[in-house]
Amino acid sequence: MNRYFNRQMSQLNELAKKDETKTSIMLPLVNLLVPEQKLLGGLVGTANNLLSKNKKRITLNTGNLDKWRKKGAQSLAIYHCGDEATYFPLPFHLEPRVIVADSFHIKPLLAAINNHTEGILVHFHNWGATLFRFGENSVDRIDSILPASKDTHTIWHYDMTKEGIVDFINFIQQELIVYAGQQTSLIAITGSGNDYIQNRSLWKPLGIPLLFMEESWRSIYPEKAIVVLKRLLNEQVERIHSQEVAQILSRKHITNQQSDFDHLLDQVLNKKISELIVSLDDIQFGKIDIKSGKTILFKKQHGANDDDILDDMVEIAIKTGIKVKVIPRTYLPSGLTYIAA
Repeated sequence: MNRYFNRQMSQLNELAKKDETKTSIMLPLVNLLVPEQKLLGGLVGTANNLLSKNKKRITLNTGNLDKWRKKGAQSLAIYHCGDEATYFPLPFHLEPRVIVADSFHIKPLLAAINNHTEGILVHFHNWGATLFRFGENSVDRIDSILPASKDTHTIWHYDMTKEGIVDFINFIQQELIVYAGQQTSLIAITGSGNDYIQNRSLWKPLGIPLLFMEESWRSIYPEKAIVVLKRLLNEQVERIHSQEVAQILSRKHITNQQSDFDHLLDQVLNKKISELIVSLDDIQFGKIDIKSGKTILFKKQHGANDDDILDDMVEIAIKTGIKVKVIPRTYLPSGLTYIAA
């Protein structure tokens, strides 16, 4: 994730330590039927109604919400506790929602992490190559590499020999090994330069898909190429979700007592499952009694003591070492809000 997200996570962890009621507000930023400030005002009003028994009220200073949209955010997750709030722009749509409880509603943040992938673009030009890292909401120039040459006044792709270009490509690949991380799922090659650059046989496999962009893209600005590459990343994430769900459903030992949250709680508390996939979009309000191992379900949130049981299950599963993934409902079979296996 980007530095802003990581910084906000640190702030959220500090807020979570406070012994006060936590408020989580999910605010969509696109395809709105009412102005976002009016929608936000209604959500804050709902939160204050739920907090009325505690005689606590919240106020938010979000500023101009358009700044988040310009960065590619489709929703804004707002977390408030005491007199402080922290904000997370998210690259997917969330329904407007308020949850007031003793812990924050973390499913949207886990979904952002689960859905997050990055790509690296190697853009060749007359004087060398520039490396860009890009994700859903960010594009960062991470390095500019110049080829070693005895004559620094010449344009490299006219004067370098094939052997020199091979050495240059090998050097770039060493740099890619340094910059690529676990979330890097695509490396793209584009830009103008010697035809050897587009020769796949000169590029050693790095364990990450390598894309050579079409001839028409070689001389285009890298920022425009990244727009296309972002779409490819999103399609890649969709394929991964579909494949993971299909693999889990194919296992014979899968368990999924959809209406029995007591059973799921037992599985999570006693680590009888190894994986838990939960719907981002579904909410089941209620209470969990850890001592008795029982759950109580509600149709809606009645007060600050009611929470999303699915979100609580996720928190417990993480603490017990179960692999957790939060994905949009569309990737789960019809009628299911979770899969436990």
